[in-house]
Amino acid sequence: MRVIHTFCPEQNVQRLQVIVSLVNGVGLPAVDRDILKVYSRHTIPDYAREAVATTAP
Repeated sequence: MRVIHTFCPEQNVQRLQVIVSLVNGVGLPAVDRDILKVYSRHTIPDYAREAVATTAP
């Protein structure tokens, strides 16, 4: 993933970026990544796995 260090309000935001931002911003406690199903682990980038696991039902 390419990191942009400038503000680009016209650029779309990926769902994963929103989830990571919300989980980190609210300060939700991290959960074990193993809660994610095997197929999910391969489709979710490593930087977002903990945040996605935290919001998983």
